[in-house]
Amino acid sequence: MKKTVVMLLATAIVMPALSAHASLQDAHRRHQKARDIRQDARTNARKDKRDCYVKNNKSNLDCRRDKKDTKRDGRRDAFDTVVGNK
Repeated sequence: MKKTVVMLLATAIVMPALSAHASLQDAHRRHQKARDIRQDARTNARKDKRDCYVKNNKSNLDCRRDKKDTKRDGRRDAFDTVVGNK
């Protein structure tokens, strides 16, 4: 009887700790994925701006606006990843 009570008590203490650890790991993975998305967006924005200048098919203002839009979309995607919308 005492062994059963001790086992149940030990289980009640350990289970929440394991659940919290798993939640922290999941949050860390989501933040890392969001960081990767933002970094990819910055890289793509730089490349797109360079291509825009090389092709010279848009004004400087339009090239900058495209770069800003690309970075904004990346931040929005990263936020959705952290919040869990994606």
